[in-house]
Amino acid sequence: MKKFRTDHALAIFAVAAGLCSGCGLKESSIPDTKAVVYNNRGMGYANDHNYEKAIEDYSKAIENNPKFAAAYLNRGDAYKNKSDYNKAIEDYSMAIAIDPKLAAAYKNRGAAYRKKGASVKAADDERICQNLSQKKQR
Repeated sequence: MKKFRTDHALAIFAVAAGLCSGCGLKESSIPDTKAVVYNNRGMGYANDHNYEKAIEDYSKAIENNPKFAAAYLNRGDAYKNKSDYNKAIEDYSMAIAIDPKLAAAYKNRGAAYRKKGASVKAADDERICQNLSQKKQR
């Protein structure tokens, strides 16, 4: 089985977003497409623990589609991995505002609250996450 090559995937995302110079491809004019490409490339950077680059790409995804809950969720994860819990909580809260049924945002915000010592808020989010997950299984 071949090992996943993040550098190769990142290059593909760069071409898809029209970020390469002289590659002959035009930048996509569809904001949602660009948002998805930036989000996915950010995931590649995060996979390599390059959280600064990941945050840059998630931010570009959000610029292209401010209602992209997954990009806020992913950027929150990158901030959490950098131990910037306040920014992580802000992004998780934005993801929840956009998609109140996004269980992962509650789970991750709860974890960030717990790291900050806000155990009551953490427990509230964990309870909501559990309720959403149970409803999804039905």
